[in-house]
Amino acid sequence: MFSIATTIVSLCCASILADVVQWSELDGGNGHEYESVIIPSSTSWSEAVVIADLLGGHLATLTSQEELDWVFSNLASDPSLWFIDSFGFHVGPYLGGFQDFSAPDYSEPAGGWRWITGEKWNFNAWQPGQPNNVGGQEVLHFWSSVGIRKTWQDLADSGTEPNNPRSIIIERDIVKNCPADLTGDGQLDFFDVSGFLVLFQLNDPIADFTGDGQFDFFDISAFLSAFTSGCP
Repeated sequence: MFSIATTIVSLCCASILADVVQWSELDGGNGHEYESVIIPSSTSWSEAVVIADLLGGHLATLTSQEELDWVFSNLASDPSLWFIDSFGFHVGPYLGGFQDFSAPDYSEPAGGWRWITGEKWNFNAWQPGQPNNVGGQEVLHFWSSVGIRKTWQDLADSGTEPNNPRSIIIERDIVKNCPADLTGDGQLDFFDVSGFLVLFQLNDPIADFTGDGQFDFFDISAFLSAFTSGCP
């Protein structure tokens, strides 16, 4: 178990490893921000959840191969986030997955897994042989038996184990106060106009500014109106 006091101490001493990075919608992403954080010592998944919340986000939920590839390339592959445990295995950051023991589809070892955001669990990147049949291993993190890889393991939600992760990946869903800022850089310029035109030609949902499922003059008009209105 953990205490709020312990969580606050961990948060105060946490080390932000990298600038916040955004998976831009123009790059095929979801527009969310991601950030890596080192915790001073091994911590439980439950405590990591609280830390992510206090930092304005949630533990990252990697729901597709594309999202996994992007997060790993831009953040999770950083060697500073990993350590070699007493068994010689490579231990990486916590993620926002857990096994719901009360779920109708619960079974060991792979049944009942969920994302903390409620997103569908329809993708996984388990290390071969994982999850295993050891009971009580119900939370998710990056892990590899050899080297730093894009693979996962389940483990027990305990803060007392020295081999527990010492880092987390945080995800934040950005509220769009400036819809025409398609590049997500806080500015409205040529790149936003160019991006809109490309997305409009491709019938990409991002360019459906009226939300009616059609791509026509009204979407162009709505985009231009948002563009000329500027950002708050």
